[in-house]
Amino acid sequence: MARWQKPPIDKNRVLGISERFGLDLLTSTILVRRGLDSPEELSFFMERHLRYLHNPFLFEDMPLAVERVIQAKEERERILVFGDRDADGISSTVLLTEFLEEMGMEVDWRVPMGDEQYGLSLDAVEEHARNGGSLIITVDCGISSVREITRAAELGLDVIVLDHHEPKEELPPAYAIIDPKVEGAGYPFRDLAGCGVVAKFLWALTFGLTDHFNQEVSLLNIRPGNEAYIVEVIRTENLIELDRVQESIVPGMVPVDRTRIYDLIAQSPIYVYDLPLQQRLFQATFGRGVELQAFDLKPLVERLYPSLKGRSLLRLKDRSRGALYREKPPEEIDVLFSLFQAVLMEETGVLRSMERVMDLVGLGTLADLMPLRNENRILVREGLVRLSDPERPGLRALMARQKLLGKKLAPRDVLWQVGPVINASGRMGSPDVAVRLLLCRDSAEAEALGDELLKLNDERKRLGEDLWQRIQPQAYESFTRFKEKFVLVYHDAVQRGVTGILAARLAQKFKVPAAILAPLEEEGRLVGSLRSFQGVGVLNLLTACEDLLMEYGGHDFAAGFSLHPERLEEFIERLVEVVEDLGLPLRDEEPLIIDAEIPPSWMTPDIMKVVEFFAPYGEQNPPLRLLYREAVVRDIQFIGRNGQPHVKFHLAMGGSLWPAVYWGASDKVNVEFSENDEVDVVFTPTWNTFQNQETIQLTVVDMKRCEGS
Repeated sequence: MARWQKPPIDKNRVLGISERFGLDLLTSTILVRRGLDSPEELSFFMERHLRYLHNPFLFEDMPLAVERVIQAKEERERILVFGDRDADGISSTVLLTEFLEEMGMEVDWRVPMGDEQYGLSLDAVEEHARNGGSLIITVDCGISSVREITRAAELGLDVIVLDHHEPKEELPPAYAIIDPKVEGAGYPFRDLAGCGVVAKFLWALTFGLTDHFNQEVSLLNIRPGNEAYIVEVIRTENLIELDRVQESIVPGMVPVDRTRIYDLIAQSPIYVYDLPLQQRLFQATFGRGVELQAFDLKPLVERLYPSLKGRSLLRLKDRSRGALYREKPPEEIDVLFSLFQAVLMEETGVLRSMERVMDLVGLGTLADLMPLRNENRILVREGLVRLSDPERPGLRALMARQKLLGKKLAPRDVLWQVGPVINASGRMGSPDVAVRLLLCRDSAEAEALGDELLKLNDERKRLGEDLWQRIQPQAYESFTRFKEKFVLVYHDAVQRGVTGILAARLAQKFKVPAAILAPLEEEGRLVGSLRSFQGVGVLNLLTACEDLLMEYGGHDFAAGFSLHPERLEEFIERLVEVVEDLGLPLRDEEPLIIDAEIPPSWMTPDIMKVVEFFAPYGEQNPPLRLLYREAVVRDIQFIGRNGQPHVKFHLAMGGSLWPAVYWGASDKVNVEFSENDEVDVVFTPTWNTFQNQETIQLTVVDMKRCEGS
């Protein structure tokens, strides 16, 4: 039985969160206990609109990348989109390819086939050069392709890297690199998926095709102060704040060209809110002979957002939702900047361009097990909505086959029924099937490709199950050799395409990080996949063995590598030493973390509002675990196939009977609990759907019989 742990929290902090953000005490308690109580982090739980996403031009190289693609369009260059073979890479390849084709560009795409290595290959570079290409864009790969991108430069090809993997010490000599994990990239969130990076590039490219791209703009606001006027200016480019100045000016004392604001407004277009008012205040400050030449944002705001009609910046400041998430109270100039950003995102179509790609962004983000924190929450939440009723014929055909069309989707639906099917094409050496499925526009073609994809998935399942049985003896031997801290298996029957899924399965079985290797005899090397457990960073394990490896790369929690067969034993011996420092908790010491204890008065159907607030659940945002004391067990039933291993019952809690299920707990009945016992129970509230009807069901995580029961 697990050790229960409810970390202490600051009750005053809970009250402060509740009052400031208008949240109930239970939600506020969970936020504080999970460390999600910063204003920025809270914004991604409370807001759903795409305008709350980070601006892609925060990437240092984004303007350069956008300019290069626009140049390629103008000069009719041939572009190669090179992606990875997994669901994230396939989604990324599809998103960028179809966008560039819609721009009227000549685009080829390519993903690693068969046993081709991960990442950009020399063959792909040289073939594109022979075909008259001049630009390569890598998606979900490229950050480690130093040799290949060097070769591209030798052949006169430019390469733009759109990736999200961890960089090595040496970066490739690419034309531009867009990767949130690169030091100095400038982006505030490092855990975008590859398709998330591509979506940000499409956002920026959409903006780049307008007259607003790379245009400096000054936002000006004047407001009365004490015997002076407060003049504020923000200088912006690509919707990013570059500079700001605030001056307090006594009327008639300083000419405008002697102020600090002059340099900001003299050389760029000026936007104000309510031009007649700002003209009067400008002349009151600098004299009637001075004319303010500016664009008025107010008519645009009132056309796009009719509910704001007739409101001043001062009134808007008091109602601004964005103000909730700022460390300091906003000034009127901040509201003007927010309105300017919102208007231009609507007028330039960047939000519409993002909405169109959310289906594959949500899919790729979930399939690549990215943390559901920060802006990934908005991307996945919107993605799940669009996946339930997709417009793409190929995706629609796949969702229909998985009986997911029109269903309210949760991340587990994608993780269990969609992602593995798309991944299967890459694992079985035919990722092009999934790419063609998602790109196709013909329903008949989509049906045929959907059938082909499901056949590949069935084949992958059969292969994986056979290999799973064959690797068990080695897995147990390795587990012992690594002192129950790690598992590494090499078996000559393992195929490259299933190393990742087998490594993940080993990690779940043994509850430690795991690696599995497969032979590539024609290439004279071994290739392996490494998977984490319980969020333990594993990429550093490969870094410690860098001198023994041919190549490696990936994320903190999932990585790939290759080495010469003769280095295998040395590699294992090195890992035995390195794993000692992994910092894994002993399995019998792993606590069961409780999010909140629920008093009887809170145990009402409204608890599902709290559950929905924290959804979607996934990596780094696990389902809620709530504690209720002195519940009474009623109506025990055994359910399930193969000996009925599960238990269904009711729990008397808060004056009501709640349906509950306890998976794999049949052997605990009449041992750890019995009917009519009083128990302390840790549970997760869930929705149970049956015949299109949703009812509340409690999934029991752990139970303890109360003393004296």
